[in-house]
Amino acid sequence: MTPLSSNFQAPPEEESAEDPTGGRYAMKVISKENYIEKEHVFGKEIDILKELQHSPDIAKFLEGNVVDGALYMRFELCPAGDLFDFLTEHEKVSEEQAAQMIRCVTQALDFMHERRIVHRDIKPENLLLIAAGNGMFNLKVTDFGLSSYIAEGQLLYDCCGTPTYVAPEVLLNEGYGFTVDIWSLGIILYIVLVGFPPFQTATRNEADLFNQIIEGFVYFPSPAFDKISWAARLVILQMLQGKDIRPTAKELPQIAGDWYKDATSTDENEDMARELVTHHLAFNTNDGEGFDDPADFVYERRASLDELSGVHAGP
Repeated sequence: MTPLSSNFQAPPEEESAEDPTGGRYAMKVISKENYIEKEHVFGKEIDILKELQHSPDIAKFLEGNVVDGALYMRFELCPAGDLFDFLTEHEKVSEEQAAQMIRCVTQALDFMHERRIVHRDIKPENLLLIAAGNGMFNLKVTDFGLSSYIAEGQLLYDCCGTPTYVAPEVLLNEGYGFTVDIWSLGIILYIVLVGFPPFQTATRNEADLFNQIIEGFVYFPSPAFDKISWAARLVILQMLQGKDIRPTAKELPQIAGDWYKDATSTDENEDMARELVTHHLAFNTNDGEGFDDPADFVYERRASLDELSGVHAGP
């Protein structure tokens, strides 16, 4: 674990602060009590952040310091906020915007996974917006509190993450690897296109939600998906496949084809995608009935279905 310096002046406990050179940055503050209890966990998180600091698609970690027993972690500031807050205001995005966002996160995941790091909590709250002009946004991945290294041939078994985005193999305790992050990203793609998730329960019952996730039937209800291309729907299905056939972050750009590159799809590709998606729906027992206002449900921040566990990282 990387040793932390105590030669640091603590800023006010707020989301952003200013350094002596006038630049602004984001600050994550861990209380003394929490840091003492989980010092090894936060040390591991910092080691992972340092290893990932050269990716343009990951929020840059600047430094971590302990002051009076509390941990102060400084990051580059992304003033546009996170994807969750953006969706709370705008509900959904265009296919072109969605493809751009998915490209950024896929690139970040590829960078992580090549270094044998799995995030395990990919969700809109952990994706920071960067304005890219013409109404487009790039995304940067942040919050590696649940991330873990995976050795060659190793599987993880910790049940952790956020229920809406958790992969079925995590719930089934089958052992899981890097592609749990791809599953979570597939859920996000569905949400940003229509404003609500593919798996949901009107009663907010965890068992019902988890059963839907395990069954894995993805439905594209009308009218929400009427104007969404078949190519986009097929990309979602590809990301929400079983763990043994789900694409890796490196494979996804090739598998997703033209839609991944610029949200375009030829007539021929649309016909093929329609056939494949329709074949999937023929075996789908989900009747597509959801909430009167599903967007209100999913964007109620940190409701009872927030964290599956208090586990911060694997062994």
